[in-house]
Amino acid sequence: MRYKLLHNQIKAPRGSVLIALYFKATQKITNNYMVEIRAHQTDDQDPEFSKKVTTRHIAGDWVYPTHLWPVGKIVQDWTYFRTKMKPRGTVDFYADQTPIL
Repeated sequence: MRYKLLHNQIKAPRGSVLIALYFKATQKITNNYMVEIRAHQTDDQDPEFSKKVTTRHIAGDWVYPTHLWPVGKIVQDWTYFRTKMKPRGTVDFYADQTPIL
């Protein structure tokens, strides 16, 4: 899974970042997956400062669920990451996927 932040290219609601997610199935998928996206904000000027925000997104939404994805095809998905983080320091984004039970 890869992702790209589009904060300067596409308008997003205030307090949000639009994230493009790119997936490629390397084998047949039998489950539908949820993506968990985490942002961790730090500030080199203040080593004690740390803020974390997490959101979840159903990969492909309900329109193109992961069990329908063909092997080898790159699938692009979009989600808004809503956060109240104020511009400060560095924000690192992490993503992981888990099956929907």
